[in-house]
Amino acid sequence: MHHVDPAMLRTAFYGMKRDAAPGVDGMTWETYEQDLDHRIEPLHARVQAGTYRALPSRRSYIPKEDGSKRPLEQYSALIPKRLLRPRLLFLRARAFDRRKIFARRQ
Repeated sequence: MHHVDPAMLRTAFYGMKRDAAPGVDGMTWETYEQDLDHRIEPLHARVQAGTYRALPSRRSYIPKEDGSKRPLEQYSALIPKRLLRPRLLFLRARAFDRRKIFARRQ
């Protein structure tokens, strides 16, 4: 993933909503920012090595008035997931577009 670099991750971090709800880990934007460089470098290294895996979500159910239950998903480590997701979706869409272009040429 040579398209993901520490500068891009920092830019993505500062583009996030600062008052967003923390994940299950309780990490807020302000807490993550305090040690940003020491958090970005290992995250970048894991992405480059292909070993980054988002932590599983915690699902709970909220009762509704009619007696049924509505699922509520709470993410574990929300900030790394929010940093990487837009960039990875962009790269996936770009790769898909290239395949369509090459398929038309054949």
